[in-house]
Amino acid sequence: MTREQRIEGAFPGLRTSPWEITSPRDERYNCVGWAAGRSDRRWWPSPSPGDWPADLPSANSVESLIALFARLGYVLGEPAVRAQSGERIAIFGHAGRPTHVARQLGDGRWTSKLGAEQDIVHELRAIEGEVYGSVVALLARHAVAPLVPSRG
Repeated sequence: MTREQRIEGAFPGLRTSPWEITSPRDERYNCVGWAAGRSDRRWWPSPSPGDWPADLPSANSVESLIALFARLGYVLGEPAVRAQSGERIAIFGHAGRPTHVARQLGDGRWTSKLGAEQDIVHELRAIEGEVYGSVVALLARHAVAPLVPSRG
């Protein structure tokens, strides 16, 4: 069985949706780190092993993930749903627990780190199903213009 067949077996929605593998397998980071723009962190609230800020709620909950991304400048709710510019993340959940976090790319597609496996680019809802459940929260932050040094 190929990598692609394994991934499509876990996420059947990818069979009818464009997607691609964008990285090799890497255990140094997970979906939360990847969504936060870090490929050197395994962030997840308890009880899973990984880094987690000591001053944030550490329950294995969607709220804990929302608190982490709020610290990074993301807001939850209607502004995130309507965001046309800036950055968006989606938190997935199943049976009341978070399961995955994906980040939207500038072209509108989404990027996900599949556990310790590869990163993929996909349509948001193509990875919903038994493994990750469904999207339970959308968060967004406005793009910040880079600082340009003044001349003179």
